[in-house]
Amino acid sequence: MAEGFAARETISLALRRRWKQVILEGDSSTLLHKLGSSDMELSVISPLVADIHSLSSQFESVSFSLISRVCNSAADLLARLALNQSGDSVWFPPGLAVALCGDLAT
Repeated sequence: MAEGFAARETISLALRRRWKQVILEGDSSTLLHKLGSSDMELSVISPLVADIHSLSSQFESVSFSLISRVCNSAADLLARLALNQSGDSVWFPPGLAVALCGDLAT
């Protein structure tokens, strides 16, 4: 569920910044399967998935891609650090570059 909220916030941020194309990567196979499907289903995250689909329709191009947890350490770092943040912010915390390099190497 947390990754779903993060995905919605990411899509919202991309819209506010007027990006035209978005690739959303994540390691939650359940969420990404639901985002990649047009089938209507009734799960607890269905309203969140519908909201993400609605927001995503405003882009010229959007794709949802499943990646390995091993390749997602930068996102995990950002998620842990974001717990201490309030409000919207875009930042480049210490250690992110190292995590990104590690993800690229795997």
